[in-house]
Amino acid sequence: FDASLTAAQTEEDVSVYGPNETITVDFTGDFFGLDRFEGFSADLVAVETDIQDEGIDQITNFEEAIEGQEAERVRTVELGLTGTTEPVEYDLSEPGRGSGDYMFFLVNEGSMPITNGTVAELDEFENTRAIGVSMATVQDDQSSVEGLDRPEYRLGETLEIEADANFPEPDADVQQVAILYEEQNDIGTGLGEQQVTVNVNNIDNISTDQLDTTTSIQAVEGPRRVEEGITILGQDLSGRDDGPGTIMTAGDVLDFVSGEVGGDINNTITGDGNVLNVSVVAKSDTGQETTFELETQENFTASNYSVIHVAQGNETGQLTTTKIDGISLQEQIDPYVTADIDEAASDTTVQPDGNFTIVADVENVGDENITETFELREGGDLITEQRIVDGEIVNEDVRQDAELNARESQRISFTVNADAADEIDGEGDYTIEFVPTQFEDNSDSITLTVSDEEPANFSVDINEDASDTEVAPNGDLTVVTNVTNTGNLTGTQAITAELNGTTVSEEVELDPDQGDSVSLTFENVDL
Repeated sequence: FDASLTAAQTEEDVSVYGPNETITVDFTGDFFGLDRFEGFSADLVAVETDIQDEGIDQITNFEEAIEGQEAERVRTVELGLTGTTEPVEYDLSEPGRGSGDYMFFLVNEGSMPITNGTVAELDEFENTRAIGVSMATVQDDQSSVEGLDRPEYRLGETLEIEADANFPEPDADVQQVAILYEEQNDIGTGLGEQQVTVNVNNIDNISTDQLDTTTSIQAVEGPRRVEEGITILGQDLSGRDDGPGTIMTAGDVLDFVSGEVGGDINNTITGDGNVLNVSVVAKSDTGQETTFELETQENFTASNYSVIHVAQGNETGQLTTTKIDGISLQEQIDPYVTADIDEAASDTTVQPDGNFTIVADVENVGDENITETFELREGGDLITEQRIVDGEIVNEDVRQDAELNARESQRISFTVNADAADEIDGEGDYTIEFVPTQFEDNSDSITLTVSDEEPANFSVDINEDASDTEVAPNGDLTVVTNVTNTGNLTGTQAITAELNGTTVSEEVELDPDQGDSVSLTFENVDL
């Protein structure tokens, strides 16, 4: 057995895959690459193992992972390689393969020792030359991440994402972590451009004391928001804090992002070393769904970033992950306009000959000014309204222009007569879209009901018995209201109270003849 069991890889993807994907195992290195097999053929050995749930370290757990495994869980792919450095592929869709935890390594052809239907003990590997240990988890289900839909984000901005573990079975103890990291940049300091080399110093005693690494990573810096007691993929995140500005060791991040070795191994930095930009949030007791706020810093490198999400169910052992690529963080970002309809301020019901109003909040999140045209559409068609101009009936498009400065928000409204709008034809439900024409993907919509019935109508009364009539200095004051929809259609209403120039508001949606209690609280009242 060769005394230099080595993982020398530059991986650009998280080592978690779906059951129909093809895994690419890229064994590279000046000395420990495929050139070790020059003149000979090699086999790729894929061992399905059960130990990764406990936190696999692919070097120190090598013996535990392979000894005694049943032969059908050891799959050998005859490569016929003779010193090539091309990546090796393992197709998970082939029969007998699928979900599970895998360890990959290369051996000289036909040398994998199988005794009585199981893998032999390590000391029987005397005729085996093995290199390039790598781990991969293959899962039937993946987690999901939503919210990163802008083309660019500004350095120093907080990125909010909605994550879903997507566990097929319920689990009462779910932990989730999201890591934003720099994938690649123009100066070669992204994580996908780093290399880690691991050397085994004593093959008879494979432990972290007998391992050393050389890496191009000097430090991992960025915001860290980790709740206590978080342990995911064998990493105790709550216990990892190696000084000001450092959220993890390089090994910790590599465990999550590329399946490399852990952070407890002695490490030697090659050259000056690179500082990786990383932001991490880890949460416990999240349930299936949770929201992450990933902070960035203005001193991060302007470049492309990725997000790794990992969800782990501690009761059932379920593990799901996903990766989002192509997140651009820049010092200055181009104009980008969003639109959000204020449903409480907009009409959702109107009589056939009545007027309806649509109100939206628009924002230019970019760093340059822009002139944007906003349109009101129904079912994708621009709404036109018949109006009398200088004694003549004309059709006018329902649109308006707005000047938006950098990072400016405005409120824009349209008021249209339902009977005069060509796209509204009598009673029924209509999808009304508020569209920024240069950024149509950021449109928002609302359902408008046209009906002869009396629309939603709200009565509001203060419940004096339930409301505060006295308040201590700098205390809180709560006003309780009883709200009833006396109309014939469902509607939404904003209930607002004002005290000494301070306004508080709550929205309520009620069906016909339905009532509800709405509480409005003023905090730190100074009368």
